[in-house]
Amino acid sequence: MQVAAIYARYSTDGQRETSIDDQVRRCREVAEKSGYTVDEALIFTDSALTGTDKSIHKRAGYHAMLEAWNRHRFNALVVDEIPRLARDAVEMAKLQKTIEVSGVRLLSPDGTDTLNPNWQLQFQIVSALGQHFIRETRHRVLRGMIGQLERGYMIAAPAFGYDMNQVLDENGESVGTHWTVNPEQAEIVRKMYAMRRDGVAFAEIAKFLNQSGVKPPRKSRKTGGDGYWRQSSVYRMLCNTIYRGAFVWNGSAFSRGRAKKEGRTLEPIEYQRQHLRLVDDETWNICNEGKVSRTARGGGKHAFSGLVSCGTCDATLTVSTASKGVRTLYCPQCLLAKRVAARDTGPGSTSTSGFEALMKHLLERLLQGEVLEELRNRLRQRLEGGSDAELQELRNKVVAAEKTSARLFRMLAEVDGNESLEKECRLASSKQKQLQASLRELEAGLAKQDKASIERQLKASPASLVDLLFSAGAAPERVRAVLSRLFPRIVALGKPSRFVSVFEVTMAPGAALAELTGTAVLDEAVTTRRFKVSAGPVRPVKWVVEEIRN
Repeated sequence: MQVAAIYARYSTDGQRETSIDDQVRRCREVAEKSGYTVDEALIFTDSALTGTDKSIHKRAGYHAMLEAWNRHRFNALVVDEIPRLARDAVEMAKLQKTIEVSGVRLLSPDGTDTLNPNWQLQFQIVSALGQHFIRETRHRVLRGMIGQLERGYMIAAPAFGYDMNQVLDENGESVGTHWTVNPEQAEIVRKMYAMRRDGVAFAEIAKFLNQSGVKPPRKSRKTGGDGYWRQSSVYRMLCNTIYRGAFVWNGSAFSRGRAKKEGRTLEPIEYQRQHLRLVDDETWNICNEGKVSRTARGGGKHAFSGLVSCGTCDATLTVSTASKGVRTLYCPQCLLAKRVAARDTGPGSTSTSGFEALMKHLLERLLQGEVLEELRNRLRQRLEGGSDAELQELRNKVVAAEKTSARLFRMLAEVDGNESLEKECRLASSKQKQLQASLRELEAGLAKQDKASIERQLKASPASLVDLLFSAGAAPERVRAVLSRLFPRIVALGKPSRFVSVFEVTMAPGAALAELTGTAVLDEAVTTRRFKVSAGPVRPVKWVVEEIRN
């Protein structure tokens, strides 16, 4: 008895679930006309899955069909059309080889029959057309998505903190979607950023959310339930640029990872959505640019964990457990290398009390001297209009970008279907909009910041940070976060002798004044100095901090 199998599939491009029934019905008719019996157990289907390579592993029905094929359970395979099997060139080549080797007959209602001479040519032509259709569809979809973004709509499911609303035309048909701020979730987002800015680790933020009964934005893949917050989900969420009012096309980690795998270079395009802003730029940048902790996750029970880098191997120094009441900063990588005789040098170990003496010295003395006075002079210049040059330079860039964009769009209007030129136009338009947004932000910032914020910072004294950071009740994560911003880089260079350690410290005095006054960082200038921290063997230890001047 000649037995035929049937494979049917529908994708997500506007097809209905009844498409499967229609395909099976037509395939059954072809099988019976060709003298085959269809076994119900040999009808394989996949629903809502494309035929491209990215969905091959998800198609359970397809793989079950291949397994039955390998076990010689049928003599013929019937599909409604060849692209139902696959739209990937490699997969189609494998299928052709399998047909030739196994002798299984392939049939379809559109006339495909592998008993016909030269069936391979028809098979390859249909395969090529299917791949071309995918490329064309992908191009149209991407063009449509970018068009929606250009028109001010959104193209994805809303992030946590937002709701999605359909926009209807006069005929009641959907023309796009907008996001709107969900007030309750928005407060949770702001709380998360505030916690991270204060140095709270991602895992601790996740713990807070779970204990507060906050449902995560995504369902569990395995159970379909609400799931729970993880430190990775908190990390990804805080990286989302939409919370600072910008949607970035080609900006997701998934897009970058896929492009890297395929050897492609992505061009991110930023679309401003300031009505969706939930946090200011400074808070977003602090949480995403290593200004909370040197370590990726921002954990550590001690205030100095993750603050200092090794001058030998650039690893992060670790705070040891207390031994006789004393903790030290040391490099575990250099220590291991020394134990196995791979390296003789390293920063050695420094008492945390010695490092604390260094931090207090910087806040009480160095940031009170010439460094502070130079900063105040720059702030006074800004107060008197010293930002005019910066403002004019940005205005010139905006004008140049507008001219470039206009020229490219004129060129595009004279040609038809030039994808490369279309891409250049989109990038030029995006750059123009970004510059315009930066200009508006600078103008708005200069208009509102300035007098009140500058005057407050001119009156602030960094020495008062000593009491704030080194009082008995100071939270370690808060201390670590503030010190990370005040001293963007601290390097342990080594130990010239037993009771002497040398550090190189990069200081950001503008961050100190911003921290004290609760205002934005108005001056981002940094200065780097070297210091010697020393003490004698006599107890109680008295630490001496000296600047090393070349």
